[in-house]
Amino acid sequence: SYMGRANYTYKNRYMATATVRRDGFSGFGVNSKYVTLPSFSLGWVTSEEQFMESLDWLYLKLRLSYGQNGNQGAGRYTSLAKMKNNNYVYNGSTGVAVYPNFDELGNSSLAWEKTSSYNLGIDFGLLDNRRISGSLDVYTSKTSDVLVKRKLPYSSGYEQGWTNIGGVKTKGLDLEL
Repeated sequence: SYMGRANYTYKNRYMATATVRRDGFSGFGVNSKYVTLPSFSLGWVTSEEQFMESLDWLYLKLRLSYGQNGNQGAGRYTSLAKMKNNNYVYNGSTGVAVYPNFDELGNSSLAWEKTSSYNLGIDFGLLDNRRISGSLDVYTSKTSDVLVKRKLPYSSGYEQGWTNIGGVKTKGLDLEL
């Protein structure tokens, strides 16, 4: 993994952050072993603005962010077909047999599961930011290429295999006091 982050703050009221992460995992196919996951956020402390000076009992900050993360839920080398071995005796001699592992099928196109999220938030504090404080967040996230271990038909010769299928989308509202 590699990660880089840049932060910028101006006059303690305008904030920006950008992050890039690069990950690799041996469980995915040759063309999908690495993923780049960006994120960024902006913040504005509106209570520090001149037009808010008369409301010195109120702290108010607006936030906006976007980010991606990845999931490597499959095991190491899952994209590869595996072999088993077994000893046998034939005409008094011991030998070794190597044959495919029919427990799990390899998948050379297996890739990272990714979640992209957006968030809009407000942080607030009342009465010198000590008595009552909290935040309100509205978010949405979308997960694509969900990693699933699927049962396979007996006619395939394999019991199961990992694959990327489907997606999940969530939306929500969080209030913290």
